[in-house]
Amino acid sequence: EMNADTEFDDIQEQPPALKEGFSSESIPLRPIERVASRTDSSSSQAILIEESQSDELDDASSDEEAHDDVGVRKRLYTNNIDSRHATISMAKPRPHEKPSKHLTNAGQFIDFIFVAKLPEEEERASIMEKAKLPPAEGDEGEVKNIRKRHRFMKMLEKEGFDVEREDAPDNETIFFKVHCHFDRLMKQAESMKLKKTLKPTSSSQLLDTLSETSVADKVISAFSIWNYFSMLEPDVEEEPDSYSADFRVDLRDDFANNEDEMAFFTTSERSAMVWDILQRISYGKKVTQTGIKKLLANGTFVAAFPLHDGPYKEADRDAYDQGLDRNDRKTLFDVWGQLKKSFTFQPYDLIRRYFGVKIGLYFAWLGYYTTSLIIPGIIGFIVFINGLSRYRNRPDTIDVCNSNKTMCPLCDSGCDPWLLNSTCSAYGASYWFDNEATIFFAIFMSLWGSIFIDFWKRRNAELAYEWDVMDFEDEEPNRPQFRGTEVRKNPITGKEEKIYPSKKRHAKQFGGLATMVLMCGIVIVIVFSIIIYRIAVRAAIFAHNGITAQQASTYTSISAAVLNLVGIILMNQLYQRIAVKLTDWENYQKESQYESALTFKIFLFSFVNSFASIFYIAFFKGKFAGRPGAFNTIFGFRQDECPPYGCMLELTIQLVIIMVGRQVINNIVEMLLPAVKRKIKQYFAPKELKDKKKQLFVWEQEYLDLVPLPQFGLFHEYMEMIIQFGFLTLFVSAFSLAPFFALLNNILEIRIDAHKFLTVYRRIPGLRASDIGIWDEVLEFLSYFSVLTNGLVISFSSNFIAREVWKVAHNNQLAGFVDAIYPLSPVTDMNSPFYNCHYVGLYEVDGTRGQFYYEVIAARLGFLIIFEHFIFLCKFIIQTVIPDIPQSITLAIKREKYLGELAVEKLMEVEADKQEEEEEEEADGKQGREAIDGFIYF
Repeated sequence: EMNADTEFDDIQEQPPALKEGFSSESIPLRPIERVASRTDSSSSQAILIEESQSDELDDASSDEEAHDDVGVRKRLYTNNIDSRHATISMAKPRPHEKPSKHLTNAGQFIDFIFVAKLPEEEERASIMEKAKLPPAEGDEGEVKNIRKRHRFMKMLEKEGFDVEREDAPDNETIFFKVHCHFDRLMKQAESMKLKKTLKPTSSSQLLDTLSETSVADKVISAFSIWNYFSMLEPDVEEEPDSYSADFRVDLRDDFANNEDEMAFFTTSERSAMVWDILQRISYGKKVTQTGIKKLLANGTFVAAFPLHDGPYKEADRDAYDQGLDRNDRKTLFDVWGQLKKSFTFQPYDLIRRYFGVKIGLYFAWLGYYTTSLIIPGIIGFIVFINGLSRYRNRPDTIDVCNSNKTMCPLCDSGCDPWLLNSTCSAYGASYWFDNEATIFFAIFMSLWGSIFIDFWKRRNAELAYEWDVMDFEDEEPNRPQFRGTEVRKNPITGKEEKIYPSKKRHAKQFGGLATMVLMCGIVIVIVFSIIIYRIAVRAAIFAHNGITAQQASTYTSISAAVLNLVGIILMNQLYQRIAVKLTDWENYQKESQYESALTFKIFLFSFVNSFASIFYIAFFKGKFAGRPGAFNTIFGFRQDECPPYGCMLELTIQLVIIMVGRQVINNIVEMLLPAVKRKIKQYFAPKELKDKKKQLFVWEQEYLDLVPLPQFGLFHEYMEMIIQFGFLTLFVSAFSLAPFFALLNNILEIRIDAHKFLTVYRRIPGLRASDIGIWDEVLEFLSYFSVLTNGLVISFSSNFIAREVWKVAHNNQLAGFVDAIYPLSPVTDMNSPFYNCHYVGLYEVDGTRGQFYYEVIAARLGFLIIFEHFIFLCKFIIQTVIPDIPQSITLAIKREKYLGELAVEKLMEVEADKQEEEEEEEADGKQGREAIDGFIYF
């Protein structure tokens, strides 16, 4: 312990012999003056020892003495592993001073925070002693983690990082503040081919090119819905148009703000570059011992995250804050991250600046998708109102409600006959969605899908160019987790590179496919079980007195749909874990390849899981049930049959429960689950951290109050929206309100997601991407597949074609149509429960198929062929007319490439001139030396 008023000069100790098990390389530290910085009821002077290798420090000894009015907590850091080269710096405490939330004690920007846990206090001393010894079998996991942490920190310093340590008040949690030097960041920017803005003198020629648009672009942009909502733009500062190019260290003087470290790279760019470096740093001799992700997975660190810009509420501002003047987090919260801002556009440039391109593209896609739903939502609502206003006056509805037909029992024994007029309300309700306007709405939605996808591609191209990621996939580095087993020459560059043999990967992909088939088979078994449940429960309910056929069918449909929803959610959670393991096993080289493979697996399973029961109701239920006297059975039960009012309403019920139910559950989970996790974490946090009287540092607050983004969190957000897109395109003919409900959900979804990213989740590195990945192909698939499903639903699941055929044959009248679709049973045994009753089906009185049946089948097939060919032709025309990339962007890309080549030529000329000057100087010097040698010789 030192006297508080005494100052010491830096003390340099020579490192003793290193103990076996640690590297013998020693890295001298820069002297770092650190001031005591945590407010307490007492104060003292701090003795801070900065370790050369970031070794584990087992305890912080403190001495509290009265010094002044404002107390500061003193820490003494000691090294229990090794007493190597260290720099000791002393300073008097300064009242009312604490470190900035964004700056280290040496005044450097904090790029990343690492969090680790110390061993239990009772075992800490023995574990630290073991960590000094050479590695041996039987070492505890905490001993191994200390060694890994030690080696990782050493490699960080070699890579050009500064690391400072802070202990939490609980004496169990330690924080490492990581700063990357500007020179190292510039090298990383060059290796990642990060595009940066050139100075105005280098980019002025490009602005004229950006303003050039073709006639086709002008016509297309005139029909864009975005042009008519300019009053909803958020009030934020827009980034000026400029020209950017791949950053090169040797051309740094040509880039804007190259002298200002904090202005040159945004905080998201810094975090992205640092994260890429962290994933490639080795902490052991094995090839697999690489990267921060492995250390997080094995518990060496419990968290790693960049800090948010600052508080998102003005009331949370710290009077001692010396952080960044610019607080993009608060700006985003004010104009974007609240529900009251739901009807304003999103500040995409600011989102990209703060969170990175990948998250920016997600919110841009979600916003574009939501805006594109406005017209389908309005039209779908009108179609529903049309059916709702006309269903009571339809002749077939009146005939069913006034009918005295006795319908056959729903089971072979124990069920009584029932009256057709008991289904009056359900039959009428089916017309709400199954009416003439539905046909035109289905055609519109099929075309809307293609228009939305093509216009999004254009918007994506504009954003990719503006955000400098147009050619990102061509420049994408290898995944840190990729393990190459063979070496070959790159056919393009000629350089040797590690690869993973295609044969091995194909074999693993085949194994993964077999697993997917097995899991899909389990889903089919679950759906089949629900079918058996539906059959048995409907018969059991109807056997009770006082339960009508309509009530039995409705209760069974609702309960089966709820069971199906629960099964979908549980199976999705199980399969996602399996899909991640399989994709890791397949060992992909690029991150985009990995994400595409994972997306394919999970989407295929989710598609089967989400839509299997709906496909059954739409295309199989009741189609093979038979007739009285010749019913088809499954395990002794009659096959599942459509209700007397048809399967269309049941399909609608299934869609409403699964689609709307999933949206409601997902929104509740997204809003409540992170908050619950945070409360649980705060509840179990040490008392010292929960004490509100203690002034916590910002990294401690974010670690305590915020939760990490779940693994593949953005992936789940996309999957939720893609499944929704499937619901409102594949079966919109059965549920015209699907776009309307999707619109309402997405308006909330944008703000809920924004609020989560700003206030619930810790900040994530600003990752890059050029597009939304394989999701574009998934949308294309759903768009094309929807043509077939909607055509089949209208043709075979709905009564629309049967009604139209009857009207054509009977002078545009529906009189007698109800008798045709509810024929009399052909059973002649008077003792049979199926004698003299009616059933659902297109049969003649003798139980055979008649002319009307074959006319309906021919009309259905004809409609399906005409419908799908017309839609596919329109889709082809739309895709041909609308180019994926606007002409202005194409010209700008070519201009960038040309200017880039000029810059390289300029650099080569400068280097050639420099080399020529050096050669001339060398020649002049040689002549001078020869003259001197001659004179001496003379």
